[in-house]
Amino acid sequence: MKPQDPTKAPSSHAEFLVACERVAHIWKERAQCEAALWATFRAKLTDTRDFEEALQAYADFSAHRMQMAADDMRRLFEEYQDITGRFPAGKSKLFPNSLFV
Repeated sequence: MKPQDPTKAPSSHAEFLVACERVAHIWKERAQCEAALWATFRAKLTDTRDFEEALQAYADFSAHRMQMAADDMRRLFEEYQDITGRFPAGKSKLFPNSLFV
């Protein structure tokens, strides 16, 4: 078994932390968009005068929400590919006692 190269581990850890921070920022923005969508929906429902307007507000909200869910799945897949591409199983020795083992 080859000894672990100590000069590579810190940069790999730093690279992994940068990737995690980037992902966290993206998902924070996504959560803010979700909150804004719900606030807009609530405001539209408050302003409705009849059942048809309420149904239209719900239909608009649902369509936007479904599009956001599809975008979420695409983004999750892209993030998974990016992270597994940067940190393949062969690099697991750089992260002892971690999920990469």
